[in-house]
Amino acid sequence: MEKKTENRAALERLSAQEKEHAEFWQSLLPGVEVKPYGFTVRWIPFVRSLFGVTFTTKLLETHEQDAAATYRAMLPDLPASHRAGLEKIIKDEESHEKTLIGQLKEKRIAYIGFIALGLADAIVEITGVHAGFLGVTGSTLIAGISGVIVGFAAAISMGSASYLQAKQDPEKSPITSAIATGISY
Repeated sequence: MEKKTENRAALERLSAQEKEHAEFWQSLLPGVEVKPYGFTVRWIPFVRSLFGVTFTTKLLETHEQDAAATYRAMLPDLPASHRAGLEKIIKDEESHEKTLIGQLKEKRIAYIGFIALGLADAIVEITGVHAGFLGVTGSTLIAGISGVIVGFAAAISMGSASYLQAKQDPEKSPITSAIATGISY
């Protein structure tokens, strides 16, 4: 699914590492076929399309620290012929995979700050408008209409500010920053 060359290369290296790990575990279980969970394999493309490749990869790697600790506890019980393979897996889990995930570049991640800015400001401003109008008029209809008007005006204002801020950063698109902030507002 990944079209971006750099991300695809990092994902392929990560996948190759995971395949090596699976082959190691398979070597310890002769005659037993190890298969991935069917549900997990089916929902990964959906999560990736919804949240992006960086989020999905980090989600899939959340258990790695616990796994490394479990593997370390298993080392003394493992035959000497397999210890080096497990030590390599532990090293991979603790360092290499984080390095590979760190190589992923995704536009969605670059604009999270703008989205958070829009959401945070919206909560404060809209709550203040509703509280103020309800305190003065007692009419939920007037407070609601006022909230929509103020929210729309503030979304334009925040989008404009994000546009100007992103103009200073050559790696970010001012239009995308403005849209992300305005819509999240």
